[in-house]
Amino acid sequence: MRNSMMTLREYYQEDNVYRMMINHIPVGIIIREQGKWVYTNQYVLNILGANKKEDVLGKNFRDFIPDDVIEQLKEKGHNANFIEPNEFTIKRLDGHSIDVELKIFSTAYENKNYEYLIIQDITGIRDGERALFQSEKLTMAGELAAGIAHELRNAVTSLRGFLQLAISENPELNKYSSIMISEIDRIHHLNNELMSIAKPKETLFVKKELKSIIKNVIVLLNTQAILHNIQIFIDYPHELNELIIRCDEDKMRQVLINLIKNSIEAMPDGGEIWLKVKQLKKQVIIQIIDQGKGIPKEFLEKIGQAFFTTKHNGTGLGLKVSYQIVQFHGGEMRIKSKLGKGTTVEIRLPFEKS
Repeated sequence: MRNSMMTLREYYQEDNVYRMMINHIPVGIIIREQGKWVYTNQYVLNILGANKKEDVLGKNFRDFIPDDVIEQLKEKGHNANFIEPNEFTIKRLDGHSIDVELKIFSTAYENKNYEYLIIQDITGIRDGERALFQSEKLTMAGELAAGIAHELRNAVTSLRGFLQLAISENPELNKYSSIMISEIDRIHHLNNELMSIAKPKETLFVKKELKSIIKNVIVLLNTQAILHNIQIFIDYPHELNELIIRCDEDKMRQVLINLIKNSIEAMPDGGEIWLKVKQLKKQVIIQIIDQGKGIPKEFLEKIGQAFFTTKHNGTGLGLKVSYQIVQFHGGEMRIKSKLGKGTTVEIRLPFEKS
């Protein structure tokens, strides 16, 4: 309790210090009276995405915390004086979900009952744990790949060699040979992708014109696109013709090939693929836009994880390797998609002036 003899100036100084301290502590404090919020500090406004206290004061607890969370709190003794911290997912004002740790205790003041909620955003902690878990999965995948890849490569090479020898000695096998060789080559391709995760090759960066890399990839894939009744178009501004990137050309071509082939496979009924290039400040943006089936929203966050794929015969390794290559080049890769509308893959890379 404040000293009754303090001056008015001292009172306001103490009150301001108290408010400043409460507003700057790294946890949220909420006071509720009869279900309504009557006080909140700045931390709560920040994690809820509120611009001012009026956005939350006077609102009901249920406006921010889902009903199932409230039911869980009741089951754990909502009316108790103190409830041990519990983790929940709540919604911000912009609709995004965040993970929080919530503590509640009750008190009485001047014949009124109040509840104090101590809330802390733990989204970053949980994201870190999920990233660590994903990293551990990739490490296990790498160790597994390293253990089998060398033996598998030798076996596949021998199989292909003996199959070609058998075909040369027995022409009747020709009607089956293309299928068998295609499947053996597919195993070899999968093995190479496993190896690139288990033991990435050294990246050799040299200066290359981006336009020449893109043209080479289009020439390589254009025949496959035509066979699927697909046209590939390039939108490359004239002023960027001599744009230079420092890259490993083979690996950058591998990324573009992976992404365009994905677009081709996503369009069984034909259509158009657009490859657009533009500049944004110190980055060059490469967009690959298709008219395919699109990717369900619930799968988008998993795209790029090893062994996750939406293809019937896919492995998920192609996109994982592509993500890694782009990151090695100091860039980032983003994917946007709508069911029935198509998918846009965006690569952002640093560039140099020619």
